[in-house]
Amino acid sequence: MIIWLLIASILALLAVLLLKGGREDTREADPVSHYRRQLVELDEEVESQTIDPASAAAAKLEIERRILKLADSRVGLSAFSKSGIRPVLLLVGIISVASLGLYAKVGSPSKPAQPSQTASLLDEPISAEGQQSFGDAISQLERRVEAEPTDKKALELLAKTARQVRVFSKAANAFGKLADLEPEVSRWRVQQLEAYIAMANGRVTPAADLILQDILTREPDHPAGQYYQALSHLQAGDTDIAIAIWRALKARSTAEAPWMPAVNQQLSQLGIIPPKITDEQIAGVAAMTPEEQGAFIQSMIDRLKSRLESAPDNPEGWLMLARSQASIGDKNSAIETINRAFTFVKVDNRADLQALLDNLLGLPNS
Repeated sequence: MIIWLLIASILALLAVLLLKGGREDTREADPVSHYRRQLVELDEEVESQTIDPASAAAAKLEIERRILKLADSRVGLSAFSKSGIRPVLLLVGIISVASLGLYAKVGSPSKPAQPSQTASLLDEPISAEGQQSFGDAISQLERRVEAEPTDKKALELLAKTARQVRVFSKAANAFGKLADLEPEVSRWRVQQLEAYIAMANGRVTPAADLILQDILTREPDHPAGQYYQALSHLQAGDTDIAIAIWRALKARSTAEAPWMPAVNQQLSQLGIIPPKITDEQIAGVAAMTPEEQGAFIQSMIDRLKSRLESAPDNPEGWLMLARSQASIGDKNSAIETINRAFTFVKVDNRADLQALLDNLLGLPNS
């Protein structure tokens, strides 16, 4: 408690220094506005109990780290000059005051614990013998991890057990530790992200967004990263961007890909319904030889080309044509088709075409 009193005293002195100065150009603070909004959103989510205190605190520390990194890259040694010290003080003040605000919400020993909705699951026995409950197993695994923080088997078992009984905060923390131990294994970050989202009842919170951006930075084409990036845009009201990302993901995925049911469901809910193919048509194509299938697809391509000659302002038609060409391995023709479509399709309707073109250009040549 003494340390917090000391920090509060330092912050009070800092506030006086900030308030004494005259009015400054605020353009330097613009780059951190996104992170400042995330700090505010975290406070709101803690208040509404859509995220647990431990995860919020961890996310807060990461946001602060990024703000400091941004400040360090922008200010440098000139920050200590007469003209440059105030932006730094302001930045530090924002971070520190926000930290105390979060501590007041989630770090106070007197604050009651978040109501648990999983108590009954924790009390359930793991086996029919009923000798140990899930709660007991989680506690035992936590003690094991505390004694040996690099025990990856124990961390994985803890993460999956906690996820099974919907204690998503413990699952997220354990998956995060696994990701730190094995940064090259992307599935740990993905499962940590999904635990955060599950904890917030399907919302991509600021804490989840930090992990999402880390996944996309490491692997820009990661299917899970792209799927949840689209979901984040959808929840922010950017429906067109979400649709474009999901369509692009669909365009470069096989129908059997495990994420395709979720992608199709999202697109369907947004009114993007794929054309229906009858069982007879599917059976007919499946019974064809590879040569017959190629001829069948080529006939579809020829019909699409003919249709687009008479009605070229048809983004869906150009998309279908390019995808059909790509499906038979003719990537160059698909790229030419999209470039030609840009001469006919209005700028506002090009998002899906551009997304498919980006994916095609990113594929290795056949």
